[in-house]
Amino acid sequence: MSLSSNRNSKITQTIVLFKMGAVPTTEDLKYALTEAIRAKKSVELPFKHPDNGVVFTVRVAAGTSVTPPKWTFLLGEAHGSKVLWTKETNEVLVIQGKIRVDSLHGIPQGHSAPATFHL
Repeated sequence: MSLSSNRNSKITQTIVLFKMGAVPTTEDLKYALTEAIRAKKSVELPFKHPDNGVVFTVRVAAGTSVTPPKWTFLLGEAHGSKVLWTKETNEVLVIQGKIRVDSLHGIPQGHSAPATFHL
């Protein structure tokens, strides 16, 4: 089975993009959102912060006509990841800024439950 046919398989519930070696830019996040909308599946974008070496994942699920896309920021990747926060918004620039700040600090101390941030 080719990669393209495997990628579009109905069995796969999440598309995982290649791990980046830098914090995703606004354009990277827009690409992930576009792929989520196109494929009608969640898209994960793992990345390793270049300054602290911590691996994070950004997950986006396309919204509907009445709900905006849902962004989830995770510590780690794949099955061992831990949700740090979620946010439903169309504002990709806001998400990118929050990711940039939160990933710089590395692993949060005493983090026990996922959060939802407010603009």
